[in-house]
Amino acid sequence: MNKWLIASLVYILTCTVLQFISSSDPAYDTFVFKFILSQVYAIPLFLITVLVMCFVQKGSNEAEN
Repeated sequence: MNKWLIASLVYILTCTVLQFISSSDPAYDTFVFKFILSQVYAIPLFLITVLVMCFVQKGSNEAEN
């Protein structure tokens, strides 16, 4: 699988899951607030996933040589 596809799936899954979590205050229980908050978690997870996949792919290429 392509590293960008896996990272994109992690991003989409994170945003989707965080939309369904209820907040403690009804004022924060809006789509826009939850979407902005999900970006705080999803963007770093996306970047970490890309970096991990790059290292895994690099390691497998070196093992073949």
